Amino acid sequence: MTVFRLYNGSIMKEELENYHKKDHARRYGTNAEYQKSSFNLGWRIQPITSTKGRKNYKWGRNISIHPDNLANPFTRRVPSLIDFLQTKQPRYLFYTLEDWEIDKGKELTIESDLIIKAVLYWRLMIFTNNLNEKEKKMAKHFLKVVSNISYNKLKKQNYWLYKDGLMHVYDNDTFSLKENIFNKILYYELYLNIKENLKIYFRESDTITDINLKYQYWVKVYKTLEKNKINRFKKLLSFVDFDNKDDILILFLFMNHISLKPDKSEPLHNEINYKDFHCFTKKYLDNTSFDDNLIDNISVTLSN
Repeated sequence: MTVFRLYNGSIMKEELENYHKKDHARRYGTNAEYQKSSFNLGWRIQPITSTKGRKNYKWGRNISIHPDNLANPFTRRVPSLIDFLQTKQPRYLFYTLEDWEIDKGKELTIESDLIIKAVLYWRLMIFTNNLNEKEKKMAKHFLKVVSNISYNKLKKQNYWLYKDGLMHVYDNDTFSLKENIFNKILYYELYLNIKENLKIYFRESDTITDINLKYQYWVKVYKTLEKNKINRFKKLLSFVDFDNKDDILILFLFMNHISLKPDKSEPLHNEINYKDFHCFTKKYLDNTSFDDNLIDNISVTLSN
């Protein structure tokens, strides 16, 4: 099966004609070669997306490191994304991001997933050293392009990306948190990393029965790992259920987040309320399901 799950030579011509008949005929022709798969007829593909007046991205036509983990959803809701899948040219993925309507993200879950998979594929290929030097340089460039497009587009719509995988969202006078819509794995990966780093401390903490001593122990742990906002940590630690490891993990996530420097042009707001942060993260973790083995070290931070 091809990476696009397209038809192959074993499928009868009649079946192929019944599937997107008019569109397929227009794009691939109706001669004797028609019964062959679209993959084999790739040289005949005519992209739908107009490139007139669009940015000419470096290596935008190079197909040598096209992600092989993508499947064509056979929808026409995002034509430029279909062009990316069929021509394999990365410029069409960049045009997809340029034209992406954030408010329609929930309606385009399949398309969103394809974008995320493409980004993760390039990051994974770099991490696993499966690319030669030129290909690695190209992949890093593609990731940077995706990062810049996403960051600038989201910023214009009052979405402010942070390196931990969260976004600050402003809607008139309201402020809220969301996970990075182009990389929903990133925040979860940070959670797993902190969980792994604190594993040894959790074991030690479990041996302490006195609450006051346990409190002092976690203050000591925090001072060992972090140097900033110690008084804030002490204050919030008083409200933590030490028997609930996620409570402690969320506190460390919170301390990490408020230590990140905001963009100078981000609207001013009061410091994030820990209770709101805790509710958001708890809901995120409860509703998130990722294979831990698949996401280790394959995230890409879509932020400057």
